[in-house]
Amino acid sequence: MKRIHQQNINLLSFGNPKHEYQKDPGITTDPLYSFLIPRIPRWVKTVLDCGCGFGIGSHLLYRAGFDVEGCDFSEPRLQYAREKFSPVKFFSQDLTKPLGKSYDCIVCVEVLEHMDDPVCLLNEMRSKSKIVLVTVPKPGKCNHFPEHMWDFVENDFCPPMTWLGPASHSHRAGVCNGLIPHSEK
Repeated sequence: MKRIHQQNINLLSFGNPKHEYQKDPGITTDPLYSFLIPRIPRWVKTVLDCGCGFGIGSHLLYRAGFDVEGCDFSEPRLQYAREKFSPVKFFSQDLTKPLGKSYDCIVCVEVLEHMDDPVCLLNEMRSKSKIVLVTVPKPGKCNHFPEHMWDFVENDFCPPMTWLGPASHSHRAGVCNGLIPHSEK
């Protein structure tokens, strides 16, 4: 894990939804969640979308049949999510603090590279769920974004991440606890 920026920019300044959400609040797809959702085992009932942002991923998980909660630190993002994507429960969470309850699965999409201590968050998620699915940018793809603090390589995760493959041209996805069999890749 290589630190590429010394301090994170103030992400609270990104209080307004990105332009694609403003144009179409009924947006129904996201390539990273579309990649992850079919890889969640059928027995999973409860899912936490950790770092849910504007809530589109939480909404997609809900539409896939899961009992979903979404958490984020940005109140403007959570307010948008609550207005657009009920009945998903959204709550405020400082991701540097312990998560409250346990879930069958935790999904963490494009969050770890923003954290000052991503290992702490990863360990907290592992302690609260049997399955932790994450996406991070591919190595070398973080340098262009000042809000990205870390560039991850495959050996950065211990126990090792089971990589599920490229989730898009610039992102990769993995399961932290190794509970998804290789045959489901």
